[in-house]
Amino acid sequence: MKHIKILAALTLLLAASCSRDEEPQIWKITPDFTPVLFSADGLSVSQGNGWRDEPATFTVTVPKNETWDVTSTRSWVHIAKTANTFTLSADPVDLVAPERAGVSIKSGENILWSAVVEQEAALSVYPLNPVVFSLQGIAGNKIFRVHASRNREWDAVSSQSWLSVSKNADESTFSLSAAANTSATAPPPATVTVSSGTATPIVIDVTQERPVLTVTPAGTSLVFSADGESAKLDGEPLNSLFFEIYTNIKEPTVSITSSQYWVHIGTVDVNDVVVGFWVSASPNTFFPWHLAGTITITVNNLPPVIMHVSQLP
Repeated sequence: MKHIKILAALTLLLAASCSRDEEPQIWKITPDFTPVLFSADGLSVSQGNGWRDEPATFTVTVPKNETWDVTSTRSWVHIAKTANTFTLSADPVDLVAPERAGVSIKSGENILWSAVVEQEAALSVYPLNPVVFSLQGIAGNKIFRVHASRNREWDAVSSQSWLSVSKNADESTFSLSAAANTSATAPPPATVTVSSGTATPIVIDVTQERPVLTVTPAGTSLVFSADGESAKLDGEPLNSLFFEIYTNIKEPTVSITSSQYWVHIGTVDVNDVVVGFWVSASPNTFFPWHLAGTITITVNNLPPVIMHVSQLP
């Protein structure tokens, strides 16, 4: 009886041991879920622990009798699969990074694991809008952030001497500056070319305003009535004989003159700057009419605005 009990116990232990050996393993992917970032050349990878000059390799622990496959949502991600590993690699890009990809492990219809795969742009600059400097050398956006794949060296160069480019101390941004434009014309358009290694260069267009002089309402022929109380400008009746002057020069020197004594001008100043003028005419008591003349508006060295004036008999 004692031998029978010992045999029974050994049988139970053996059965338990066999049961443990036959327990199915669980799925395991190493490393665990982690975003994968490729460099622009596709030769280096970062998985949150710095760059490595090698593909991204994962080990798959497979339960007994299970099958699996790994797929990517984008063609620029390449997969090399073995019995218990798979390796990811990426095509090179020369400028803009491709869209994100998703890599998944499936067993049948079940998704067991997934990861996001990205790739750095070879070179990026933000913002990329064209830059317009004011006459005084002021621009809304003149600081740009640069990202080069794997923090490679980059450079930014101006095509014109009036536009200066300087790298900032953080080594990831550059600034643009321009002197005030004192000429009567705009400087030639400039470009800033940002380059890094073999990446396709990025070009930013930059311009600067020229000095402007406008008179509103605009016209070239001012004709007064015989009584001098009304006038037409280029054939259109005027509701008011007040003309507004606009210039983008910071401290303009404005001059308004008439070549005829019967044309009278009064200026309107704001903070010692002429911003407009009134025009009136003496009644025409001469026959057949007053001599024609001109009103000339000048601001600094800009081409003048000239209106021809006459009066009906």
